[in-house]
Amino acid sequence: GNRSSDKKNNSSSDKNSTKPEATQPQTTAATEETTTTVFVNPYENTSFDALDVERSAKEEELKSLEKELSDITTKIGELDRLEKDLNGKVDATKKALEEHTAIHDDNYEDMKLRIKYMYENSVSDSDVLLSDESGMDAILNASEYYQKIYLYDRAKLEDLAMDVEEIRGLYDSLNAELEKTKNDKASAEEEKTKVTELIKDKQEELRIINQGISANVMRMYGESGSSATAEVLLEIAAKAQEEALASGEANAKQVEVARNAGLGRSTHPATYGWCAAWVSGVYAYTGGITPPHGDAIDYWNKWKASGSTRMDNIPIGACVISTGDPTYGHIGIYLGGGVVASNLGYVKIETIQSFSNVSAVCQGHLGFVGWVWPNARPIQ
Repeated sequence: GNRSSDKKNNSSSDKNSTKPEATQPQTTAATEETTTTVFVNPYENTSFDALDVERSAKEEELKSLEKELSDITTKIGELDRLEKDLNGKVDATKKALEEHTAIHDDNYEDMKLRIKYMYENSVSDSDVLLSDESGMDAILNASEYYQKIYLYDRAKLEDLAMDVEEIRGLYDSLNAELEKTKNDKASAEEEKTKVTELIKDKQEELRIINQGISANVMRMYGESGSSATAEVLLEIAAKAQEEALASGEANAKQVEVARNAGLGRSTHPATYGWCAAWVSGVYAYTGGITPPHGDAIDYWNKWKASGSTRMDNIPIGACVISTGDPTYGHIGIYLGGGVVASNLGYVKIETIQSFSNVSAVCQGHLGFVGWVWPNARPIQ
């Protein structure tokens, strides 16, 4: 069915507390039995504007690193293809070198045999011919003939030697190029590892900044379900939508979906336990999008190839899934700026961290499951 039972744990809405997942330990309390480390989010008391600037800067840094990673990956692919091509050329050149060397050596041995034969026969013939008055002319003619054969053999042998040296030079050159390619590829692999780690660090920084935004909202405006908090979060989302439209990161249809979700516009009422039906209704209300069907966790199981488990790259208007219920999960629509709208018997506007801060385990998942496009197709 399209129904999802959505019993969420809203303990994260306490205005005086945040999730204890931030970076550096601030205090350590030790006893003989246990040691407890307390973590404090460094952005908890930072203003909205400062956090917004900080988040934008980190997102730009992340984009730059992801572009760098993409370029390195492309380079590695090119080097890999070059390495395979060079390996083929090296093997072919090695075979040619062996063949030409064998031909040269065979011709050299043949030439030695011919020289020996000519020498032995010329001595024997000379003894006979010298007894005759015309023998000297015959000896000179034979010597000239043998000299021509020798010169021919020598020239051919020199040509073969030149061929061998030329092939050996090519073989050495190809091997040197192959070795350089392997070294370049190894360096690129090392660089890829470094950039991948930097991306993970930057994603973690963004996660902590988003937690700081969530904590700031909760502290300033009280419980996460309050109208004041929803208003502030919708303003944050609206700003993110405008920026995404201007930069081309989102299109008009995606933003229309997000705005309709934020305003609760759906062809299905916000009835408790029917979160997936409400999400489908938002897409139907917007028009031009085939309404998706299934339970919340079904969305992920069917269309996860179109999305990601990352929380920092969610497109505006996409479906977001968490484990709000052990059987069905919970689903909402991403509005942008770290804000989500979902149906909990009313349209709840909350941060993605609050949306994901649940205790239920659904089909092996806990908390944020991921985001997907409805029916695995980006909204156009």
